[in-house]
Amino acid sequence: MSTLCLGLGSNIGDRLNFLSQAVGYVREYADGLIEVSSVYRTQPLDFDTPNYFLNAVALVYTERSLIDWLYFTQKVEREMGRTAKSVNKKYSDRIIDIDLLLYDRQEWHVCSPQTLFIPHPEMHKRAFVLYPLAELFPDWVHPSLGYRVVELRDTLDRLSDERPVLIKDFSL
Repeated sequence: MSTLCLGLGSNIGDRLNFLSQAVGYVREYADGLIEVSSVYRTQPLDFDTPNYFLNAVALVYTERSLIDWLYFTQKVEREMGRTAKSVNKKYSDRIIDIDLLLYDRQEWHVCSPQTLFIPHPEMHKRAFVLYPLAELFPDWVHPSLGYRVVELRDTLDRLSDERPVLIKDFSL
């Protein structure tokens, strides 16, 4: 059985409810246990909006392929009301965003029909990924960078004044 980590985010509407719905879809699709991190409030990255994100990470055990999960997560995003990944190649507000972050502690490059890189190529620069991921997978070593998740998070902390805010007393 393979290990898959998914990044979940929402910045409009009932964000906690949307994250919870997405986790429900993932639970139904997963072949094994699923663990979900705490939820963090984070600032939007790479676009201007007044809407903060809520982010979490889900750890899934699965027999399914990366491509199966890619198609599944895109289907969930559409069913929940997301219309586009970006507008004119720029990020925008979204009801739900589900990213494939890690798969079996290895690097993957899949082209069929979309290009997919695992680990997610920007994850080491994103506090909204590293904080929740460090709860579930702190000692995972990035295969090309050679650093553990907690080391990547701590490095990012030293380089930025922005910190995700833990949303307490909430469980997905």
